[in-house]
Amino acid sequence: MPEKMQTPTNVSSRKRAQLDFIKELGETGDDIERIRKRRARLLPPEIKGDGHLENGEELEGRIVRESIGELLSDYAYAARKDGNKIRVSGALFKFNHSQIGRFGQKTISKKKEAGTIFASLDKEGQKTLYFDPFQSLAGTDAINRAQKSNNEQLLQDLIQRVDTNEQLISESDFEKKYLTDEGKKAALLGWMRNKYGNKEYETVNLTEVAQEEQPLSDAAEDQIAPGEPQQDDGHVKTESEKKYEESIKRLAQAFGLQYDSAKGFTPDYPVMDGMESPNEFEAVVAVEPPTDVYVDYNKLLTEKKPFLFSGWRKKPDYVKILDTVMKKSAAYGEIVSKGEADASALNVKYNPDLDPNVMLLRAQILHGIEDEQGHSFIRMVAKTDGNAYSSYSFGFWPLYNTPGTGAVTAGVVRNPDPYHDDPGIIERRFSISYANYLRAAAKIRGVVGSGRSYSFLGYNCTSFAADIAKEAGVPIKDKDSSETMQTFRYRSARIDSPYSLAKFVRAANKQKDLSKKVYARESALDNEMDARVKAGLENLSFIEQTDRDAFNTIKDLIEDEKNYSQNGQVKPQPETGKGGRVVKDDVKKFVENAALAGYMNSLTQNRLFRFVCESYGMEAEKDKVALQILDSVINYADVKLEAVDQLVDQEVDLDTKAEEQQNATGLTYQDSDSDKISRKRKFRNAKRRELMNQAFGYRTVSEFLKEVVTNPEVLADTIEKIADAAGTAEQPKDTIYDIGYKNIGQYFIGIRQKVAPAAADHGIFDERVFSKSRLDLVIKSNSYYQEQLRNMGIVGADEDAYEEKLLSEIIRYVVEQKDKGYIFRQKNTDRQTAGLVNVVNATDQFRKLSMLLSDDEVMNQIINTCRSEDKLKTAVNNGLKMPETSETQMTTETWEQVTGSYAVGSYDFRDVYNSFGEFDRIGLLETAIESFRDAILLPIYYSYLPEKRGSIDRFLSMNSAIEDYKLPLLVSALADSFIGAGNYLSNWDGRLDADHDTFFKTFFEEAFGLSESDKHLFRDQETTEQNRDRWESNKDGIRDRFEGMRACLRDLEIYV
Repeated sequence: MPEKMQTPTNVSSRKRAQLDFIKELGETGDDIERIRKRRARLLPPEIKGDGHLENGEELEGRIVRESIGELLSDYAYAARKDGNKIRVSGALFKFNHSQIGRFGQKTISKKKEAGTIFASLDKEGQKTLYFDPFQSLAGTDAINRAQKSNNEQLLQDLIQRVDTNEQLISESDFEKKYLTDEGKKAALLGWMRNKYGNKEYETVNLTEVAQEEQPLSDAAEDQIAPGEPQQDDGHVKTESEKKYEESIKRLAQAFGLQYDSAKGFTPDYPVMDGMESPNEFEAVVAVEPPTDVYVDYNKLLTEKKPFLFSGWRKKPDYVKILDTVMKKSAAYGEIVSKGEADASALNVKYNPDLDPNVMLLRAQILHGIEDEQGHSFIRMVAKTDGNAYSSYSFGFWPLYNTPGTGAVTAGVVRNPDPYHDDPGIIERRFSISYANYLRAAAKIRGVVGSGRSYSFLGYNCTSFAADIAKEAGVPIKDKDSSETMQTFRYRSARIDSPYSLAKFVRAANKQKDLSKKVYARESALDNEMDARVKAGLENLSFIEQTDRDAFNTIKDLIEDEKNYSQNGQVKPQPETGKGGRVVKDDVKKFVENAALAGYMNSLTQNRLFRFVCESYGMEAEKDKVALQILDSVINYADVKLEAVDQLVDQEVDLDTKAEEQQNATGLTYQDSDSDKISRKRKFRNAKRRELMNQAFGYRTVSEFLKEVVTNPEVLADTIEKIADAAGTAEQPKDTIYDIGYKNIGQYFIGIRQKVAPAAADHGIFDERVFSKSRLDLVIKSNSYYQEQLRNMGIVGADEDAYEEKLLSEIIRYVVEQKDKGYIFRQKNTDRQTAGLVNVVNATDQFRKLSMLLSDDEVMNQIINTCRSEDKLKTAVNNGLKMPETSETQMTTETWEQVTGSYAVGSYDFRDVYNSFGEFDRIGLLETAIESFRDAILLPIYYSYLPEKRGSIDRFLSMNSAIEDYKLPLLVSALADSFIGAGNYLSNWDGRLDADHDTFFKTFFEEAFGLSESDKHLFRDQETTEQNRDRWESNKDGIRDRFEGMRACLRDLEIYV
């Protein structure tokens, strides 16, 4: 150890970056000047925000920035074009798992560490006071800090390790050879464009760099156009050219500082002054996760997409691929699980394909796949006996936008990482030693100074996070952050991605990840924590993360729908290709329109909504009314969301303490981890969940919207709240608008009015009238009702709709018998005068009907009519009108208006099927036969008693030999004979695919309409015992259903 330390002189990384910046951008000067002159002749001064015209200097500055932008676009286009070129030989034959990104890079070996402070710390642990490796390593200040803490050797070894890392990383930059001149200039120009003329960037505070080093000398002028002889060619530089060159030199200071490996870094929050030296260290792997099916989608797309020789393969079905991966997502499982639970509580069948939140999820996932690939970064945390001391975050980014997936661009380490305190981040903490904390710091500095290139398919943000984590001693394997996939250059390559790292982060295990001491301390605190507090502090789910974006999507779609409607314009339809496949550029339009259609369709099928429309003659305008209601609800929710966001920002910050965070139940939010970034994120999540529950009754606004459109009570409550809030400070604008009717909300509010104490708990859609636990159960037990259903062939969801219509007629019939029919007959003859409705009379009718239904005598007669076969028959004979149809589906016109997609029912199966070539039809026929066997033949086989049936293989082979010409006949016959199949075919989107069955399975299942248990009546001894009596007595028409199917097949000469 030398007696006197020498001033560190490793500032070359900053100087190299400065000179490189001047060289590259100096070469662009002539091109920018050429563009500037052309623009100067054409562009007049603009009016500024203050109403005054630009002066000459302001105009000149704008022209130069726009000229830079034009040249930037040209360079970026060239770089993107080169990056997306397919290297045919590599794409067909090459594998690269060892020299790509961070894989196969050179690192410092343990042997090279011998005799350094790092080896000593590994053996002896931390003996001296803490030396912060993230403060500046340059200048006398660093020397003084090292001497004061007795860490002179540590500083020298740390600087040497930084230099070595910088060299090794540069040598391992495998993608730099693909960084084109255009790509590099595009990155530098992109960084420069918004900073040109900005004094903040042209004046650099050099206290963070070596004190002995001076700003770039005048000799740097020679670097502006290196290699070119300085000749006096008579050209006189314009003032603009001189200003540009001077600006480049000044901006070079700020540019170079980004790559200074000795500089001081900025902590995520102020370092705790006066606290004792840190003795606990953590590496925190952080990810803003993309959708959990991001890689699944791209892999499936790669399999289906024409990668080479595109003429040989058909284009992929993007919508079908999206649907396939969506059903694998955790969010889909979450939505379906809740939907099934809600449906079970109401004793109804749940269909995820009709769930508006599933349709919205598809749009969210597509948005995540296309626009939000996720981001990974690392945080280095120091603590003193568990108390937060400091946190530094680092992320690896492209210097400017990446020009395409396959392109390479300049990279830069950003500190603090821009996402370091984002509420959607998920993290995994690891206890590490002080030695490894220092190693990670040296590796970070090495990447900073190396000027390493950035590439999605090479060294990216996840590569950096995993690289530093591994250097810090985190047990992360290659597969924990990467996937093998096909790229533009390789048939198979190992690529790091936030998607893969997110899985690693979610597998966090405190007992394994943290030291015994830390785990014991935090476990004791966790065990004392209330379960409700733990739930509130959990990471945001994908649905919660994307909730705001999803809400904004629906809001924008409704606004667009209003504009088309008000302007009398035809909404553009997504373009489709062969087989009804949506073309790539219109997939977003298709899924977003379908999402809006999901909400519109659910609302128009809402019992309360239908009741109001039927009662007041608004059926013809129901879509317009539904749009008005949705628009009102969205505006109401928007104000509520803004209030939630403001309260969260006001009540939670970095210094928020646990005792300051209490929820409405008095529970205190607390967290065993003292790190301020982690704590703030968790407290924000908990506070947001609490406020969302207070504002909407749900964690997400998408859950709230679904309940509004599907649940009559929630719809009525929400509209009443909107009306009550309109014009108040809470809801400053009127959110229920007129669209040809006088305040449509009043219709719905009317049913909520309380007219008498006896009727206080009996709203028109309350438990006593439409609850599934009362009327639904008694009507379904009525054998006369069941007979009518069988005669009409009504099954499944159609039965629910038919039942509701019948219940409405029964109520009408009973009140007529009670001589109270005037309540239904009384309608104001002027109610649609000038397009308005008499709200007073409308509300009054609801009040009278509500009061009538609170009469126990009337209610008992309604229930008895539903329950008794004889009373229902008598009612029919006395004038009760039995509905003729269930009318459950949207009309073709409505579907086209709402979705903007191809019209429902506009696809004839025979035409679509025959549009395929003979070879493709063979594949479709095989797919159809397989689904036909599973959905129809197997249930029929198991409907024969065991003693009366033969071999299953023989049965299937004899009855599934469907010829090519007969398949359209089979589809047509089933659609004509069974309502379920007919409805499905009338709403079919026209898509057929032999690889993935998007039609036949559901079509055949809808035709038969069997429950899961009915598909295997006599499969084994247990089911045979359960169903023998039911079959022989034809209970609930089970035998008739199978005989009807057999009869239909016999007509097609399929003799089962």
